[in-house]
Amino acid sequence: MIQQIKVVDRDIVAIEAIEEFNTTDAYLCENLLQQKMSRGYDHVNLLIKFDHKKISQTQIEIFLKESLKNIRKLNHLGHLALVLRIGSGNCLQVPLGQHFFERSARGWGEQYFDLSQIYSAWEFVSPIDHERTMII
Repeated sequence: MIQQIKVVDRDIVAIEAIEEFNTTDAYLCENLLQQKMSRGYDHVNLLIKFDHKKISQTQIEIFLKESLKNIRKLNHLGHLALVLRIGSGNCLQVPLGQHFFERSARGWGEQYFDLSQIYSAWEFVSPIDHERTMII
């Protein structure tokens, strides 16, 4: 289940996964991007924050292995920021694929942030300095 955590009148969608990320969530995410595209944007930057209190590490790993490749396929996806709890000594295994490299070749970045770096994640998808007011 996802919910939008910040609504802005620009090319950004910020959502939080508050339960397991499933096919319905991927459809809702695509719909949010399409709404922005219908407003005339060439691309849409996406920030996804994971609620570490409700989503297990196993569910996040499943997201990284299965759902992430579908998000990378979304047309007009710009920068992608994933915010999750990255404990010391933990290692994320993120599969890279064709869509990752195609997006990278077009100049679109994909970065992973610890929850303590939520403002850095917001700056990654929002280059305007005065947009540091992110809902945590």
